Amino acid sequence: MRDVLGQTVYRGFSVWGYMRDVLGETVYRGFPVWGYSRDVLGQAVYRGFPVWGYMREVLGQAVYRGFPVWGYSRDVLGQAVYRGFPVWGYMREVLGQAVYRGFPVWGYSRDVLGQAVYRGFPVWGYMREVLGQAVYRGFPVWGYMREVLGQAVYRGFSVWGYMREVLGQAVYRGFPVWGYMREVLGQAVYRGFSVWGYMREVLGQAVYRGFPVWGYMREVLGQAVYRGFPVWGYMREVLGQAVYRGFPVWGYMREVLGQAVYRGFPVWGYMRDVLGQAVYRGFPVWGYMKEILGQAVYRGFLLGV
Repeated sequence: MRDVLGQTVYRGFSVWGYMRDVLGETVYRGFPVWGYSRDVLGQAVYRGFPVWGYMREVLGQAVYRGFPVWGYSRDVLGQAVYRGFPVWGYMREVLGQAVYRGFPVWGYSRDVLGQAVYRGFPVWGYMREVLGQAVYRGFPVWGYMREVLGQAVYRGFSVWGYMREVLGQAVYRGFPVWGYMREVLGQAVYRGFSVWGYMREVLGQAVYRGFPVWGYMREVLGQAVYRGFPVWGYMREVLGQAVYRGFPVWGYMREVLGQAVYRGFPVWGYMRDVLGQAVYRGFPVWGYMKEILGQAVYRGFLLGV
């Protein structure tokens, strides 16, 4: 019968029989939707298979020889496919992607897709600042050129080439920053060495006889150095640090720097509640005394004995 009881039947079977969009469902040779039809029900079917059948952008999907999108077609559905493969097929910036001989972007082309490729390799190919990248003889940035791409390269080496503050970087005789110059690039270099060269607080850094901060000077750079050694040199609370005879804090002095030191030893030296710490005969809190520092100690033992 047909739609007699609100159900469709055909040759003894309901809905699954032979008919076309009778009940809001598409059936063909005993099978719904999956039968043979074309965009009848908002679904594409071909030779018993939907979407995957043979057709062209019929249902907003590209199918070819039984396969969608992956079939053979050209930018039909906003996707590039070639010989059964999308995007990776043979074409030129068809779909906003560059492909060549089965490979995208990496194929052979020139700044077509905002990417530089040459002889099957991108950016690394042979060209000149074509893509905002410098490449030379198969190598980018490291090729032979002069501040062409905002990068300095010389004889196959970048930044490390021979030049003068050309690229915001200082290089000399094949070495950057480390070359011979004076606070040219906000960096101090001398005889092939930066910051470590010979100069005086020129670059906000103290260097002396080839060594920075560690050179000979006095709180010049907010750091105390003496005879080639910082903080550890000979001086008195000059830099907010106590140093004595080449040793800081541990030198000889009295609560000068908020730290107690005695005969080369801090806090642990010989004194009395000078620094908020109790020390006795070279030992703190644990020395011999009586609740002098808010702590009870007796004969070298704290509170417990």
